[in-house]
Amino acid sequence: DFALAPDGSRVAVTDGSTIRVLDRTGREVALFANEAGIRVGGIAWGEDGIVFVDQSSGVLRVIQP
Repeated sequence: DFALAPDGSRVAVTDGSTIRVLDRTGREVALFANEAGIRVGGIAWGEDGIVFVDQSSGVLRVIQP
């Protein structure tokens, strides 16, 4: 799944276990490793950060890029 930043400058991409943030050139600018083993569901980029569904518990989580 992926989500575009509100300003269009970055994209967040998940493979279900980690979230990577890429710039417009495709260069990785951030990596959010998932040491807790959370299953990352659908993601969206909002004003507060990257929001995703924790499929392990059904909880919505937010990370700051």
